[in-house]
Amino acid sequence: MPPAGIRVVDTPLARAWVADTTQSRLSRDARDAARATIEHDRVVGTALAQDITPMPASLADPYDDDAALLADIAAHGEAFEPAFVTIAGMIEMTTIISLQDVAPAADAPGRGKAYLEQIRSAPERAGVIADRVARSLSEVFADSHRRGEAGTVALSHLLPRTAIDLYRTLGLSHAGSGYRLVIDGPRAPYSFALYSPRRGLVTDIWLGKTVVRNWRTEA
Repeated sequence: MPPAGIRVVDTPLARAWVADTTQSRLSRDARDAARATIEHDRVVGTALAQDITPMPASLADPYDDDAALLADIAAHGEAFEPAFVTIAGMIEMTTIISLQDVAPAADAPGRGKAYLEQIRSAPERAGVIADRVARSLSEVFADSHRRGEAGTVALSHLLPRTAIDLYRTLGLSHAGSGYRLVIDGPRAPYSFALYSPRRGLVTDIWLGKTVVRNWRTEA
């Protein structure tokens, strides 16, 4: 059952949850886009809370009408069936590893050089920690995607709802000094099956801070 303001459009492949808008294009204003993203994630989260595993769609300029929506889905239909098989009954959980460096003291000799080296080496140092965590998690949760930026690495995994507590326990067991470890989820499988209007099915998408977290545990 979709939330208020959302209607259902039946397609040959799936039931689409659709919102109507008077705007001819998605706002390019950052604040408006952020509000739209939050609302979009709320709708996706509503499906997830009903034990439905939705294939989320990315935000994009709206379709002119339902006929255009149906035509676009039909044009990319071949990829849907295997994607639905992959994500059926599953959710996405993510382990985020983020370095917590302390800048050299203001009066430390060679402070500037040391600080630049700290920044330069951050991706490699975060990667070493992430490698250790990833090896452990992959022994239990095989389907994964990895993204990294500066001193932060995110490891996303596809798993059944019954394994959420196990995932959290295993992920948090790798907490240590010098970095922050966050377990994010459960959420829809954005990293494994995301429908992009007019582009079709895409994967390996990390929405980062633009996603409203349903459940977030830190160590």
